[in-house]
Amino acid sequence: MTDRGVNYPKLAVKVFLNGPYVSSTQLMNDNLRSLGLIPATSPYGTGETIANPSAVFAVTGNNAIVDWVLVQLRTGNTNIVTSASGLLQRDGDVVGTDGVTALSFPGAGENTSYQVAVLHRIHLGCLTTGYFQPSTSTPPLVDLTVSTTPTWQSLSAVGRRANGSKMTLFSGDTGYFDFILPDKKVAFQGPNNDNTWVLWRVLNDPNNVNSLVNYIVYNVYDYADVNMDGNVIYQGPNNDSAPILFSVLSSPLNTSQSQNFIVYQAIP
Repeated sequence: MTDRGVNYPKLAVKVFLNGPYVSSTQLMNDNLRSLGLIPATSPYGTGETIANPSAVFAVTGNNAIVDWVLVQLRTGNTNIVTSASGLLQRDGDVVGTDGVTALSFPGAGENTSYQVAVLHRIHLGCLTTGYFQPSTSTPPLVDLTVSTTPTWQSLSAVGRRANGSKMTLFSGDTGYFDFILPDKKVAFQGPNNDNTWVLWRVLNDPNNVNSLVNYIVYNVYDYADVNMDGNVIYQGPNNDSAPILFSVLSSPLNTSQSQNFIVYQAIP
């Protein structure tokens, strides 16, 4: 599968990932693109492939590609009707494989309303409580970067965190097998915590022959790269351990600021 096609119903989805997000600019970093690490085929198994990756990844500025995201259309919270992988731009826009047009959903009905879930391989996903109707003419905006777009939550989970004046997805859901055997949580301490996965990735890199904890795994597209700068770092500047802790401490449910608090994904 390549492009989703211009005649399918579309949504104008907007979302920020906290890992690469910079609140002072209200943009995400595009290090993975500039290093040439983003794959031309979706990592989520939905089959989308960029037909002309050299052109799509050559775009710089606000519309530069940050990574792939997975967007689901649901009814009744848990019923996934269709899914599509899209490319995420620095300004939060999710576009199709051409890097320009709004994301298309061939399995969606144009006269049907859906809840919208957005997921990312290193972040906790979120789900809108409101319903949106895809359109082939004027796609409605699903803006998950603002608090006025409500997302599903429970007594144990919230969908997003505040970063400056914008809302972002919680970063730090590490582990290569997350989309196969998902735990969908961010933990800094305790059993199966994400911080240990970063350390494991550093210590077990084949080039880290001395098993140094401050070793840097350079130029990788990796689940342990929490800040999405293309490197995996456990200790030192720009490390991937600190963002996991900040996710835990930033949850509005973590009222005691406990480091062993667990942030759960707020999707039923």
